[in-house]
Amino acid sequence: MLPYVPPDPNQITIIDPGIPVSVVVVTTVNQANVTVIYRFGFSPSPARNALQVDYSVTGLALTVCTAFLQQSFDGGVTFQDVGAVVDLFANPQGSLMVFFAVGSLVTSPIYRFRIATLTTTSMVVNLAVS
Repeated sequence: MLPYVPPDPNQITIIDPGIPVSVVVVTTVNQANVTVIYRFGFSPSPARNALQVDYSVTGLALTVCTAFLQQSFDGGVTFQDVGAVVDLFANPQGSLMVFFAVGSLVTSPIYRFRIATLTTTSMVVNLAVS
């Protein structure tokens, strides 16, 4: 299944199980990177189990990419880093909880990525809830 790309980066996309969503899209326009970071949240697990969220990074000429996961409890006005910075080039796929050292993902905050370093011509970060 192709990932859903939200039409508006300021819109909050709720990621439901089984539907991958693109949360970071980087393209090159006039030899400069254009990075679009989408805000997202999660639906509660029907059985109240912990959320299992996997990420996948793909890109062209991707050689450097480090990122933080951020969360906001005030509707997206302010965001704070949670967990640790992750080298997405060295770890192109995995679990948000494992690689970002996040204790738990909850349904109330809004999340987004903060790219710390980046060298690429194009890149996409997709998330999927299992």
